[in-house]
Amino acid sequence: MFKRIGYWTDDTFEFDRLITIHPKYLVDHNWEVARRSKIVCYLKSGVCALEELGCSYCRFEDGPPDREMGCVELSDGVYIWPEGLAIYIERYHIRLPDEFIRHMAENNFTIPKDLDAKAIKRRCQDEPSDFESWKTWCKIEMERIAQ
Repeated sequence: MFKRIGYWTDDTFEFDRLITIHPKYLVDHNWEVARRSKIVCYLKSGVCALEELGCSYCRFEDGPPDREMGCVELSDGVYIWPEGLAIYIERYHIRLPDEFIRHMAENNFTIPKDLDAKAIKRRCQDEPSDFESWKTWCKIEMERIAQ
């Protein structure tokens, strides 16, 4: 089961009954400074898992055009994320869960070369995905912010 990560909300948006977090609450210019470029490269080099009918949009007002945010979901065989997630890291310095960063580091910030893109696409279409760990992390972050 793929673990989904990097799905945002705005003030009123509810995705699949999943209230997440607005990325503005995760901006941290000091987060992963030394490895940020590796994280961005990792996110950009994922295998295409799903192609959507329309492009996403940036949740920041000064964000790039929707076409730059993309219409693809990428994967490393364990996680799945929106194509535009790298933009949030690179441009806005948002934080991601430590578990995901550890996973990237265990792979030396390199997507496995032997991933079968067709198999990943089939899995995405046939298997449910895990939103719970992302939802839980978002909830913890919102509680931290509220304090």
